[in-house]
Amino acid sequence: MPATKKAIYSHQFAMLCLSSLFFASSFTMIIPELPSYLSSLGGAEYKGLIVSLFTLTAAISRPFSGKLADMLGRVPMMAVGSAVCLICAFLYPVFGSVFGFFFLRLMHGFSTGFRPTAALAYAAERISKKRIV
Repeated sequence: MPATKKAIYSHQFAMLCLSSLFFASSFTMIIPELPSYLSSLGGAEYKGLIVSLFTLTAAISRPFSGKLADMLGRVPMMAVGSAVCLICAFLYPVFGSVFGFFFLRLMHGFSTGFRPTAALAYAAERISKKRIV
């Protein structure tokens, strides 16, 4: 009886990749419009700081999120990161001040460090050990 060969890419893996694409798209699509919007709010001198605050806090949160993903699980950390990012995305139109954007970008960036970190660890766990070269 021939052994069945396990597929490299499962449906679960494909859905993880697709959700990661949508997740990354959700926070990168705002970048082209954010500087002009901040200028219209009177925050032209803070544009660089506000835009880069997202990246900085996302980088800072990754070691913490990795440790939490190890302790609490990959899926809960992906869910927390996705939920907070979703809330932050809906708050962009609400904040009408430059200093509100400082806080929002800080929170959005920090939470963005959670989902990709957990998703990559989750994907690595799901790859068949026989397929790793």
